[in-house]
Amino acid sequence: MNEAQIVIGTSKSSHTVNPFLFGHFVEDIDDHMTAMLAYPLRNMDFEEEDHNLDGVSGPWYPLNTGKHTQYALEPAARGHGGHSQKIRLFNKDRCKAGIGQRIQLEAGIPHRMRLVVRATREIERVHVRLVDTGNQEVLGSAELEVPGHRWSEVVQQISVTRSSPSAELQVWAIPLPSREWEDSASTGMIWFDHISLLPEQETGLLKAKVFDMAQALNSGILRLGGNYISLYHWEEFTGPTDLRPNYINEAWEQAGQVHKYFGTDEFIALCRLLRVEPQICVNSIAMARWIRLWGR
Repeated sequence: MNEAQIVIGTSKSSHTVNPFLFGHFVEDIDDHMTAMLAYPLRNMDFEEEDHNLDGVSGPWYPLNTGKHTQYALEPAARGHGGHSQKIRLFNKDRCKAGIGQRIQLEAGIPHRMRLVVRATREIERVHVRLVDTGNQEVLGSAELEVPGHRWSEVVQQISVTRSSPSAELQVWAIPLPSREWEDSASTGMIWFDHISLLPEQETGLLKAKVFDMAQALNSGILRLGGNYISLYHWEEFTGPTDLRPNYINEAWEQAGQVHKYFGTDEFIALCRLLRVEPQICVNSIAMARWIRLWGR
């Protein structure tokens, strides 16, 4: 049997391969955003329903040593975008109370803790703890002051001492000493409208490993597609994140809320970091207005 020998000459080429021939895409599909983005917390705005009737939204759960502590979701009001998580403490319990969520933590990176919170005068502080659920080791902590009864943004950096695949974020409301206040119709209450934890790294809101893989792909194009043209109203996902609405992902109901923290602005910023060209899928109605925004 004869064998043919093929020689490829690389000294010259008849044309250059178009760098935009290959690309990849981003879509709010199923749990894609949870797996892709660097936020370790889910349901950061307390918009998911209280499925197990414990008074707490979605994957959050009560942390409580008091007999009378009450938890409830409060409807939208001026100053916040949707439901807020309400906790009411009672002086007669002589205790703190809070909420928690299971997360994964990575050490070596400072984390930015952000709360949108308000409280009655009996609660002046919030104690945040990062705890390993296996041995109860405290991996990080911070004390944050609650400015008062109006909605306020509170931000503080937290260092993580050790990585943990099974950690817990605990957010405790610390009341004044019992001798300084009494139970009445409007005491001992705190509301959380937003709680987030974000590693401070230049990865375009992506997890570091995901960002590294995206860079290694070296694709010419990153496409914003799929649900972003079928059920996605782009106008609602530009500008300050606190002013963006929350709603159920209609195409992937089990995925929960549409991830409002990765909109047009964040997508463009990621493309710049990856040094790729952004590409959008459009529908005929929203196309012109969206393209004008991109051209600014």
